[in-house]
Amino acid sequence: MASSRDKLKKKSQEKKQEVHTTRKSDAFDAFIERERPKNILIDPVFQSLIPPLQDEEFETLEQSIRAEGVREDLLLWKDPEDESLENFLLVDGHNRYQIIQKIEAEGSSIKYGVRVLDLPSKDAVKDWMITNQLGRRNLTNEQRSYLRGLRYEREKASHGGERAKETSPQNGNMQKTHEKLGEEYSVSKNTILRDAEFARGIEKIGVQNPELKREILAGRQKVKKADLQLLGREKDDAPLSVASLEALYNTLDALKPKKQKAQQSETTFDALKKDLIRQIQKLGINSSAEDIEKTQRLIKKIISEIKQ
Repeated sequence: MASSRDKLKKKSQEKKQEVHTTRKSDAFDAFIERERPKNILIDPVFQSLIPPLQDEEFETLEQSIRAEGVREDLLLWKDPEDESLENFLLVDGHNRYQIIQKIEAEGSSIKYGVRVLDLPSKDAVKDWMITNQLGRRNLTNEQRSYLRGLRYEREKASHGGERAKETSPQNGNMQKTHEKLGEEYSVSKNTILRDAEFARGIEKIGVQNPELKREILAGRQKVKKADLQLLGREKDDAPLSVASLEALYNTLDALKPKKQKAQQSETTFDALKKDLIRQIQKLGINSSAEDIEKTQRLIKKIISEIKQ
């Protein structure tokens, strides 16, 4: 009898350990429930949040699915505003679903599973998607920067400004969003701010030319990261033409003189400031009228630079 009880106890402990391990491995299990396949729709906004695979990665995935089937479930979401009971939006698995459709168009059938994400709104789904994508191992540096920047922009907006809801354990003060995310992703807070500029630049392109945005994020079209950050710093009402890669280059070229002029002005101001500090240090009771006039001229020049 004791032996039977010990076996049952051991089985129970193993089951608990199995559940604990599963939950630990997937931080989002609380939001997911398994369902049968539904009528799957592609939402362009959701799709735009998925960094595209590079050509070689996509081919490797297709070969794997053709040889072994779809091993990972597609992730869906039911929009509460959609009255149809059958329509579900694809949240994760866009590349797999594209391959599934390709194989089925060839006349072959392929089995796959789906899971349903239980979140209340599109905004909640977007936040989930960005965080989930940032957990991928195969992201390029540009894709990771883009996603971190998106998350920063969304969290900043949701908090009504630059301060996050979290408090700093060191001093109890409200912690800034870019500081919080910098700690979370082990990068500097300034890197997060540059990521935000990069993401804004990419998003501005995506509004007018979604395909070009995907090509840039996939690495198939090369645009300097610094140029996209420059684009992200421009005001939203600035004229922008990105109908093609060439048009984007022309837009960036038009912006660069502004940047160079600002940098030149900043360099001039710094030089004048250093000259003024050195000049003031020379002044004393016995300073000549020439030294005093030189000091006054430097002050006037600095005031002129500030007013520009």
